[in-house]
Amino acid sequence: MSTWLNHFGVRCQRKWHRCVQECGTTRSGQSDCGHVSGIENMTGKKSNVVKISEHLTKKMFSEEKVNGDCIEYEKKPIAYMGDGTVIFETVRKKQKSASKKSAVGNSKKQSAPAHQWAFKARFRKGAFGWKSETPIKRIKEAVSEIKKVAKTSPETGAEGAVIFLERISAALEHVDSSSGAIGSAVNKAIEELVSVIANANVDRDVRAAWLERLWDAVQDDDIPYIETLAEHWGELCKNKDLATEWADGFEPIVQGCWGEDGDRSSGYFKGIPACLSCLYQAELFDRLFKLLEREPYKWLSHRRWGGLALAKQGKTWESIDYIRECTDRFGGQSKLCEQILLEAGERDEAYNLYAMAANLCNTNIATFRAIKKKYPEQDPSKILKDLVENSPGDEGKWFAAAKDAGLFEFAIQLIEQSPCDPMTLNRACRDYRESNSHFALSAGLASLKWLAAGYGYEISNYDVIDVYRNTIAAATKLDSQNEIQAKLRDWWEKLPSYCFVRNSLQHTIR
Repeated sequence: MSTWLNHFGVRCQRKWHRCVQECGTTRSGQSDCGHVSGIENMTGKKSNVVKISEHLTKKMFSEEKVNGDCIEYEKKPIAYMGDGTVIFETVRKKQKSASKKSAVGNSKKQSAPAHQWAFKARFRKGAFGWKSETPIKRIKEAVSEIKKVAKTSPETGAEGAVIFLERISAALEHVDSSSGAIGSAVNKAIEELVSVIANANVDRDVRAAWLERLWDAVQDDDIPYIETLAEHWGELCKNKDLATEWADGFEPIVQGCWGEDGDRSSGYFKGIPACLSCLYQAELFDRLFKLLEREPYKWLSHRRWGGLALAKQGKTWESIDYIRECTDRFGGQSKLCEQILLEAGERDEAYNLYAMAANLCNTNIATFRAIKKKYPEQDPSKILKDLVENSPGDEGKWFAAAKDAGLFEFAIQLIEQSPCDPMTLNRACRDYRESNSHFALSAGLASLKWLAAGYGYEISNYDVIDVYRNTIAAATKLDSQNEIQAKLRDWWEKLPSYCFVRNSLQHTIR
C-alpha cells in the first residue's frame, strides 16, 4: 500500500525517497517514505528550493549501502511550481546484488506462468522507426488482442492493458507524429483500454499496484503519448476510497502549481487532470470547487470537472453556465454541454443549442451522419436543412449529404445556389443515370457549369469529356438527347476562347 507525504502529497512506494533539491544539495528523509516534517518545514523557505533554470535537465544519481548491497537512485523532477520551485523524486533504479538477483530469479521460476502476450515483443523501447503506418497497425493489433482476452478473463485483460500502456510511449519515441495519426491511434487505444482496466473485478491491492505502474508510465512519458490517461484516473480508481487516497496525494502539489487565490502564476504538473478526476470520482465536490478557484486561466480542460460535478448534483443549467465561462482552446465546450444535456434527458435542447457545433467532422456528409445517428428522433430532412442554414454561402457543399439522405430535389436546389466539387457531381451523374436520370442530368449540367467557372482540383481534359458523356447518357435515358446537346452547344459557344472547358470539348461537342 502506498504511503503519502502530508505536504507535497507525492506518493512513496518500494522504498522510494522524495526530496527537494537546492543547487545539488539533497534533502531526503530517513525513513522509507521520506522525513515528512523536514520536507514540510522546507516549503516556506526560499533558500531550500531550486529554480527551474538550475539542475533541471541533469540526471542526478546517488548510491547507498543497504545490508552490504549497493542501491542506485535517480532523481528526476515531477512538478514545477508556480513560483519556480521544482519538486524531485528519488527513484530506486536497480539493486547491485548477485544474491538478490538469484533470489528473484528463483521466485520467478516458482511463480505461476503469466499470460504470453504477443504484443510485448513488438513494443520494445525504440522498436519503431520514423514511419507511422506500422506502429498504428501494431497498436490496433495489440488492443484487439487485449480485448479478446478480456472477454474470457477480465483480470488478465486488464493486466495486459497495463503492460501495453507501460510500453507504448518508449516504443514510439522515434515515430514521426507530425500528422497526428499516431497520436489519434494512441488516444483511441487509451479510451478502449481504460474501460478494460476499470471493469476488471480485482481487489484493492491489485488495482493500487496497477495505478502505481501506470503513474510511473505517465511520469516517464516525455513526448508525450499517454498524457490523456491522467484524465481517466478517477475511472481507473473505480472506488471512492482509492480515488480519495490519490486525490489527497495530488492536491497539495496542484495547489502549489496554481499558487494562492488571485495569483496569476501557474506551474506544471502531470497530475493536475488526475487530481481533478479523482476528486470528481470520490464526489469531493467542495474540495474540487475550492481547488478550481485557484486556477489562473479557467481552462475548459480543468474546469470541465466542475461542470460535470454540478451536473451530477442535478444542477444541469448551472453546469452549462459554468462551462460557458471557461476559456475554450479546442472547441470542446459544445461537446461537453451537449453531453450534459443528453445525460439529463434534455434532447431537444441539446439538439437545438449544440448539435451542429458539437458534431463537426472532417466532411459534411460525416457531420450529417453523426447527428443523424445521435438524434434518431429528428427527421433527416430537418437535420440537413438546419445544417445548411448554419453554413450560409456553402449550400452546395451539402450536396453529398442530401443525396445520401435521398433528398434529390433538395440536393439539386443546393448545387444551384453555390458551388460544389465538379467531380462529386460527375460521380452522382454516373451512378444515378439509370435509376434517377432526372437527378443525374441536373448533376451533370451543374458539374459542367462549375467546371467552366473554374472550380475543381487537378482537372484534366479527360475529366471534362467524361462529365459531358455522362450528362448526354442521362439525357438519352430521358429521350432528350438532342435538346440537351443543342443547349450545351449554345452554352459552349458563349464560353471565352481561353476557357479550359471550351478547349477540352472542342472535338467532342456537336
